[in-house]
Parts: sequence; C-alpha cells; structure tokens
Amino acid sequence: PLIAAHSPETGASDIGIAGGAGVYTFSFADLQGFTQIGGNLVIGDPNGGSGIINVNAFDASALSYGLGFQGGTFALAGNVVSAKDFLVGADVFTLNGNNITAGQNIILEPQTVGRNVGVGTGLGDTQITNAMIALLNVGERYNLIIGDQDEGAGIITVAGVDLTDRNHGIGLFGGTVNVRSNLISDGDILIGGDSINVETFFDEQPFTLTAGTYGDVLIRPMSDGTAIELDGQTGYIQFGGVDQLAFSQINITAGAENTLTVGKQGTGTGTVTIDGLNMSARDYNLAVYGGSATVTNSQGAGFGINMSARDFILHAQGGGDILVEATIQRDNAAAGKVALVADENITFNNNGDINATTGALNTVVNADADGNRSGRIVVSNVVLNTNGGHLTMGGGTYPGGTAAYGNAGGTAGILIDTSTIITGNGDLYMTGHAHDNAAVNDLVGISIVNNSVLTTTGGEMRLIGTGGQGIDRNHGVSEITPTV
Repeated sequence: PLIAAHSPETGASDIGIAGGAGVYTFSFADLQGFTQIGGNLVIGDPNGGSGIINVNAFDASALSYGLGFQGGTFALAGNVVSAKDFLVGADVFTLNGNNITAGQNIILEPQTVGRNVGVGTGLGDTQITNAMIALLNVGERYNLIIGDQDEGAGIITVAGVDLTDRNHGIGLFGGTVNVRSNLISDGDILIGGDSINVETFFDEQPFTLTAGTYGDVLIRPMSDGTAIELDGQTGYIQFGGVDQLAFSQINITAGAENTLTVGKQGTGTGTVTIDGLNMSARDYNLAVYGGSATVTNSQGAGFGINMSARDFILHAQGGGDILVEATIQRDNAAAGKVALVADENITFNNNGDINATTGALNTVVNADADGNRSGRIVVSNVVLNTNGGHLTMGGGTYPGGTAAYGNAGGTAGILIDTSTIITGNGDLYMTGHAHDNAAVNDLVGISIVNNSVLTTTGGEMRLIGTGGQGIDRNHGVSEITPTV
C-alpha cells in the first residue's frame, strides 16, 4: 500500500527533503515515532504534484518501510539510502551524479500519465540515461522499474541498456514499449504494454531479451481485456491479433525456477488462445494468464501445445473457462507438471488429450478456482495419459481436497464420458460435488459413463463425490458401464 504523508496543500509547492530547499521541508527525524507495516511512505502529491522535490543526502536504512517522492521534478543533491523500495514519481529526474541505494525495488514513473520516456536513448520527454542507471543500486534480485505499472499509457523507448553484473532486473511499463537493441538483464525482464516492439537490426537479426541466471521474463498487455494468442505457426506472442515478439527473441536460462509469464496475473480477462505451440526445445516454465482459454490446433501441428522441458500453467481468470480441444503433449524424459486452473469450467473434448510420452507428467485440473461453487470438469472422448504422473481433479484453492462443482450447464461436478484415464504408477484423485436443484433427479458428484476406463497400476485411486440436493438418485459417485 502507498500512504501519502506530508503533502503540501498546493501541488505546485516545492518540497525540501533532509535539508533541501522548499516551501515544505521534511526531516527524517520526523519519522522516529512513525510506524508503518509494509508498503511505502510517499512524500508529495501523487495526484498531479508539479513542484520540485529537492533532496539532500539521507540514510533511511533503519526504517522498516520504503519511501516514495512525487512531484514535477526530482532533484538529488546527495546520496540516499532506503531500506526497502524507493519510488520516484516525476516528469524530470536530476540525480547530479548522486547514488540511490534501495534494499528492494527502485521505481521511476512519470508523474504525468501518458508521458513518453526514453531509457538509454534520447527519445522521450522524460529521460532515464545509462549514466543515471549506473547510479541506481537496486536490491539483489529485485528490479529497476520504469513506467507506470497500472496506468502506463505513454511510449517507453529503450536502447543500449546492459545490466550484466548488476544483480537485479528491469521492468518497462507503458502503452507502447519499443526495444531498439538487445536488452540484457542480470535478473528479470518485465515488459507491460498494449504494443511491444522488440525490433530488428536493419531488418535482419531481431533484437533479443536475455534474462539472468535466476531471472524470469514477463510479457503482458497493459489493458486487462486484451486478447492473447500464442501462435505456433508464426512463433509469436500476439495481443489483440497483432504480433508483439517471437519466442525466439526471448532468452531464459534453463532451470526449474525460471519462467516465461504471458498475461496479467490476477486481473487479465482477455481471451487466451494457444494454437499449435511447440515449446519442446525450451528449458523453462511457461505460465499464461487471461480470461477464457482455448488450447487448439487450427494449423495442423498435431498438438495444441508441445510442452517445454519444464512446467506449463494455464489460468483462466475473471470467471473464465478452459477448453482443451487439441493435445497437451510432453516428450521430455524428466518429470514435469501441467496445471489447468479456471474460475469456472474445464472441458477436454474430441482431440483434447494429455499425452506424456516419456517422463511422468503430474497433472492438476482445477475448476471453480474462485470458489463460487460453479465450475465443473468434463472429460469427453479423450485419453489422459500422465505416464506415471499424479492426476488431481477438483476445485477451489485446494483441488486435492476441494470439489469441482456442477452448475446449470451440467450437473455433475466431474463427468468422465467415453474416455480413458491412465496414471500408471501415479495417483488418481478426483473430488466432485453435484449442482443443487430441488426439482430434478440424478445430481451426481462424479459421473463415469459410456465405457470410460480409469487405470492406475501402482498408484492410489481416490474418488470423493457428493450428490446434489435434488429429488432422488443423487449419488456421490455413479458408474455406468465403466472400467475402474
């Protein structure tokens, strides 16, 4: 949380910090009796302040919270230290050769929404030069964040930025983000924009994003409702049907802890389409967030996604569903995981198989993730083969013990219809709760029908079903011509 304090009545007033000149002056001795749990103490006017923040040297490393300063111009006259975050909201940054040292993130964002920013270039109304970046000491494994993460609307243009051996990452957030050289980070690379252009060198070799050994890459739109497509034919991440950058332009160190995240976790609601995407040559996790999602194969790839050597997470937020109508495939010999998470329903149909051909694939199918007791799982005319991986189907925040819920679209919490499930030495857990409807019969928690086959050779099988509140035959688990 941001807590504004010590703001002058007039947003245009100059503010003096630690002895700096201003109509309002602020000393860190004022904070000795001030207690804040988490967040940042912000000095100045976050809503349109246009005065000068004149800052002399100070050391706030003893404080238990971060610091923020917001005005028209930020002018630094000595070295400053913050224990946690250090936030500056200003249209002009003047460091005068002085250092900023933060225990966590350093965040530089324009005070004016929509203002253009040049990072390492001369292109922009606000300038963050490489000489300035060299004076910013970000906490180890934290990030230098440039732009407004929530309302970024201007153009961020970056070139010639190399954060090798800086022990931190970089974030760039605007309406449009233009990357005009290779961008190298010692940690994360986080990019948010409705248009992201990682350009090419004289129309030949594309520029690349290279994250550090322990770094992740985030590519997301600024707008919550922007549609996202991962297009296997072109190899591009698309926003709103427009190519943004290619997977070949993203370099992430191989490792179980390193992840490419696409989309806005928590707030993204635009549709997601994963279409014939081949990630088999990549050795990092892929996590995708948006609204209703479809795994499909419209271009003859033979699969919806061929997973990387690591894990795959697909989360349909904002009341979204997941439809798997093409195979989720994994060929790597090492064990991996796929997690399909939807606020509402998850459906596998026709060619929507799960096919682990070599290593075990631990699989989580998590409907009703928002816990509103409406989110079912349908497995129809497919084969789910985890090759020895555990398969868990359920709902809520703990699908291993919380039920997927039937709803008006289909009363069974989990329906297995004309399908085969094979876990080998892996466990098979299902938890389903039927829809409640006092006017009907046959409200079944887990329904297994039409010659469906559930097989585990060396693992445990546990099916927990709860019938709905109806007239009659409201069973927990109902089996009609199955093999279990």
